[in-house]
Amino acid sequence: MDELLKEDLDNLKHMLGMNYSKKCWGYRNYYVSNIDDDSMQKLLRMGYIRKGGQSELYYYYHATEQGCIVAGLSKRQTKKALGLIK
Repeated sequence: MDELLKEDLDNLKHMLGMNYSKKCWGYRNYYVSNIDDDSMQKLLRMGYIRKGGQSELYYYYHATEQGCIVAGLSKRQTKKALGLIK
């Protein structure tokens, strides 16, 4: 069973813009990573992210609603991250 490590949570928070001012949290919802990124694969298995587009070397990942909640976004920030509100 996978365990969510600090590195994984940090990646999820970065994906959601949580490494900036709190007013920016949820302003974005993407992360570009190497195809073989272990942390992204773990977050994917746990249901916290989903795959988006793909290039030859990279995947684009997006947080799911569950991932937003685990990262610590509020309900409004989660809706913003998921594109449900502006």
